[in-house]
Amino acid sequence: MRQAFDTRAPRRGVIVFLVTMAVLLTLLRTSQIMPFYTRGALPEMIVQAKAPTAFVYVLDLGVVVPLSLLAAWWLWRHWLWGFILARFVLV
Repeated sequence: MRQAFDTRAPRRGVIVFLVTMAVLLTLLRTSQIMPFYTRGALPEMIVQAKAPTAFVYVLDLGVVVPLSLLAAWWLWRHWLWGFILARFVLV
């Protein structure tokens, strides 16, 4: 597996994309959630879904953001699992 990813494999652009995606998703989702904590107003997505919660918040903040940051860190450190995890996150 290590031979499939040599030093010429593109990493920098993938790292920048993964970190940018994680930061933007965090800002987007927390900006929708914070009014509930400050004013008690439910996010519009939850109101429209007529559900107690929105799975999108859990998926983005609980799965996509941590995996993106972990893949970026592992890619930056040249670890093989970074290439593997980045493929899953990007797909």
